[in-house]
Amino acid sequence: MSSYIKQNTLNGIFKISGVGLHTGKFINVTFRPSKEDTGIIFRRIDYKTIFYIPALFSNVQYCNYSTVLNYKGVSIYTVEHLLFALSVLSIDNIIIDLDGEEIPILDGSAYPFIKILRDIGITCQNKPRKFIKIKKKIIVNYEDRFVILSPYNKYKMLVKLDFSYILLNYSENFIETTLENLLDIVNISKSKTFGFLDDYGILKKNGLIQGANIKNVVVFNNKFILNEDIIGSNYSIIKHKILDSFGDMNLLGKKIIGFYYAYKPGHMLNNMLLNKLMNDIDSYEMVLCKEF
Repeated sequence: MSSYIKQNTLNGIFKISGVGLHTGKFINVTFRPSKEDTGIIFRRIDYKTIFYIPALFSNVQYCNYSTVLNYKGVSIYTVEHLLFALSVLSIDNIIIDLDGEEIPILDGSAYPFIKILRDIGITCQNKPRKFIKIKKKIIVNYEDRFVILSPYNKYKMLVKLDFSYILLNYSENFIETTLENLLDIVNISKSKTFGFLDDYGILKKNGLIQGANIKNVVVFNNKFILNEDIIGSNYSIIKHKILDSFGDMNLLGKKIIGFYYAYKPGHMLNNMLLNKLMNDIDSYEMVLCKEF
């Protein structure tokens, strides 16, 4: 007889360190297992009183160039890559301690987090995992961009972009995936964050991308990639957009059963979608799922 899918946590404690993409500050991070129904909790341990910041869409403060959480005036920047890793590895409950305000960018992708978390190991817990099952279509849009959640029997993503004006001979304009197999997870997780050389000066002047360099950001210069040596042969902008979106959707606090379809998605649209979804009680239901 099949049983309900259970919650997961880490098998141990692990520490990493690195520089934040936007703050440029060196940050130490400690991952800790946590009990059932805790969810994903960030803790700022650099204060006299430890601040707990739940990884929830309702705590998103800013979402232009990264997703920023803020709770009671204390922030955590650039959480999306780590949240992607936690989502695809089905880690429900975890405490993440930081002695600063940003998750390290590492190599610009989510792959280092995938590797670290898998090396620690994942422990199955006793309580069943709750899922958010989409019951009706939810749409948000901004200018020519949109994101949609609609009913489906599993969690699937379809992301479309139009970057033909950026890259020479750029033909790939969409990716559809359920991220159910390890190869897809690895391919998506290895896609690095990207930026444009023309924007560098303005962003730097405004206090952003202080930790960016040609090893952790794919840089577009006119119609060419400036630092092709840091990317794999299967790199695509859309893969990183899926990575970011998958991470952002983890801020729902529950896994989704539904179809995410987006054209030119971004952190802001993703957060608008989650807010609209959870403010419409007829659009979803909370369910348990049995193992296959």
